[in-house]
Amino acid sequence: MAIYHTLRAQLDGTRYSAHRVVLDKLEALPQGLSKAKASAIAKGTLNQKGVEDAVREYASKHVAAELHHEMKRLGDARKSLAKRQNALTIPASDPTDFAGAILRSDIRKHLSSLDATKRSSLLTINPDAAVLAAVFEAPSFLTGVDANLKARAESAFAETNFPVESAKLREDAEALDVLDMALEATRKNIRETMGLTDMEFEKWMTTNAPPSDGEGV
Repeated sequence: MAIYHTLRAQLDGTRYSAHRVVLDKLEALPQGLSKAKASAIAKGTLNQKGVEDAVREYASKHVAAELHHEMKRLGDARKSLAKRQNALTIPASDPTDFAGAILRSDIRKHLSSLDATKRSSLLTINPDAAVLAAVFEAPSFLTGVDANLKARAESAFAETNFPVESAKLREDAEALDVLDMALEATRKNIRETMGLTDMEFEKWMTTNAPPSDGEGV
């Protein structure tokens, strides 16, 4: 299908060989189901309901477990990516360092006195670890730094201090976004081939959920 061809072009290079394997499997699932439907129709002995029953039986036997497996692999890959991102975090402050605590308190007072533009610049342009530690250990009302600015500051810190790993994380996140699009296309194609509504498809997925496994992308 055209969508898989388009998505595959975004996973070029040896770095994404494992991702292309997942994409190939996601493409193959609805293709196999479509062939099973065509075969049931070609028999010429089944009415519409008979064809639907044959397709759903095939899907339960040959599609459901593989679809669940690929969904789990992508979910596990997302968790792994989040752990890598969390590893590039701001160093925790030492709670026993009294002088450091006073410094961080002064930093928070200074931040709260700044206008929004200056505060944003201080936190997102080559941010200092001590300044970010002061921000992240205190509630927002003490600094004027909201959740959005905190996220931008944390991202800027990682980009500044871990540029190579940050670049890899961006690439891997984009690759997983591609596979998520492929997964949604696969689910849609399977559901439509089976003749199910969204609610019916989700129920079918739950009913046909296999034991979990531990393989990831």
